Amino acid sequence: MTLLQLLKQPGLRANMKEDRIRILFLLDKLTPAGTQTNVLELVRHLDRKRFDPRVMALLAGGELEKEFVAAGVRPVVLSVKSAYGSSGWKALAFLIRYLRQEKIEVIQTFFLHADILGTIAGKWAGVKRIYTTRRDEGFWRTGRQVFVNRFFNRFVDALLVNSEAVSRAVRKQENPAKPIYRIYNGVDSKRFSPADGRSREKIRQELSLSDHDVAIAVVAHMKHGVKGHSYFLNAVAEISKKE
Repeated sequence: MTLLQLLKQPGLRANMKEDRIRILFLLDKLTPAGTQTNVLELVRHLDRKRFDPRVMALLAGGELEKEFVAAGVRPVVLSVKSAYGSSGWKALAFLIRYLRQEKIEVIQTFFLHADILGTIAGKWAGVKRIYTTRRDEGFWRTGRQVFVNRFFNRFVDALLVNSEAVSRAVRKQENPAKPIYRIYNGVDSKRFSPADGRSREKIRQELSLSDHDVAIAVVAHMKHGVKGHSYFLNAVAEISKKE
């Protein structure tokens, strides 16, 4: 399923040719991590004739804020210290007003605290569609956090996942009564093409690779073991033994 197919479901708009659909993406922060980068690419490529994307972050700062501005969307930063403290209540009140004043029709939340505040505000403000997302297999969540997710799932319209593995994990851990839609992460292949017109052969020469060498690149955060760097290194060691 694609985002456009999801938004064409009955009940959102009788006529997609009316005013642009106003979507709010609510994240925890705007640091250059996987989810944030994916939202940035989504904002960059959404058809502005049909959609009016907005971005809001709970925490101040983040290197991607300028990137969103360059993409035509100036993020709103709530500066929430804790979703359960006074700053969380202030942010919730502001978010409800914002959703009503801007007539937001779709809100999509990312990460636990954004799920909590976004779901409550969305329901209170009468937002037509509320979507929560899961983008990993829940390796970092505690039992308490899973319980909170389960509780707030009852107030959303659907859960969005980015792989079949994540879908299975969500069904096992949260067992939601609401539908789960799988939307894969998009990749802009043009970003990986040489910008200066250099050929593939030229680049391989610069890397001292022969025509028979196989080049493999791993791009992932090295902080988390779940990214699987150890599996890659062990596999390379095993292959090297067979050569």
